[in-house]
Amino acid sequence: MVGVMGIPRLQRFFEATASLETDRDDLKRYCRFVNEKIAGLMIRAQAVAEENGRDIIWLSDIPITRGLQECIQHFQQMHEQLEVTALLEHLAGLSQLHLDYSLETR
Repeated sequence: MVGVMGIPRLQRFFEATASLETDRDDLKRYCRFVNEKIAGLMIRAQAVAEENGRDIIWLSDIPITRGLQECIQHFQQMHEQLEVTALLEHLAGLSQLHLDYSLETR
């Protein structure tokens, strides 16, 4: 969940990227959605790592689609303008699975 300090940053992010005005309830729903999607990706990545006999989840284990890759590239371009990395750290905590994450995956 986004802490109190992250709410204004997240609101600025939505305003700057999509001209959207948001309130706390919007942000709670968005954070829940993001965390559910990340958890789903990481569960699948864990299964891939296990199928390959590893006890660490590599970045290549995550099922990243072409559309998601394009979004990642777009956010990387916005990084300097909006401090996206700090925002994402507030948004999405990685679920602890029974396998560990590689540094690149984190």
